[in-house]
Amino acid sequence: MGCGLRMLKSNKAKTNRGALFAKFESVGEGVSGPPARMRPQINDCIHTLSHTGSPNPPAPVVQSLADYQPLKMMEPVSSSSSSTSNKRNRRKSSREGEQKDSASSRTGDFVDGVSSSSVVVDLITDQQANGSFEMTDVVSSFLNRPLPPVPDEFGGDEVLWVTFLVLAKLELAYEVERSRWELPVKKSKKWIKRFLKTNEDSVTLTFDELLEIAKSSW
Repeated sequence: MGCGLRMLKSNKAKTNRGALFAKFESVGEGVSGPPARMRPQINDCIHTLSHTGSPNPPAPVVQSLADYQPLKMMEPVSSSSSSTSNKRNRRKSSREGEQKDSASSRTGDFVDGVSSSSVVVDLITDQQANGSFEMTDVVSSFLNRPLPPVPDEFGGDEVLWVTFLVLAKLELAYEVERSRWELPVKKSKKWIKRFLKTNEDSVTLTFDELLEIAKSSW
């Protein structure tokens, strides 16, 4: 019974649709179909007739192809663009690492709880004019230990021994501050070479051998 009623309503809607289009064809003087400005209203009327008595409301009608906007699909990320992004990330990480290294070289590390840069600056200021280092309060604070007895290899000369101890600790514990102490150390090396040349009878070892003895004392 329900199916027969729906068929009657559908046939009625088709009959009404044909009547409407026939009416507008006569008004449009031979133009096929109703005038363009009237088509939206006719579509609304036809859908109202077609869905009369339907439990669901009619779906909206697309009036023209210009009203239809298809969904745009996301374009897949190409391997080349992904590779470019990875390269940018690596360059960014590299720059950040360089900035951290640069900041570290400016501020220095901490040795024995004290900023290494300030310690090295104080030490350089306390260097003797000839390039050697004597056991002053600044040098004693830098070594941060009692002065070991002078080894026989140093000919009993305390200044030579202290100078080697300073050079040894700079290389062992203050590598980050090399840019600060490199020139003062060259000055110390020149003094040591002159000393060894004038005291070759009492000091027979080479500069490198004496430096290794000083490093081993740490």
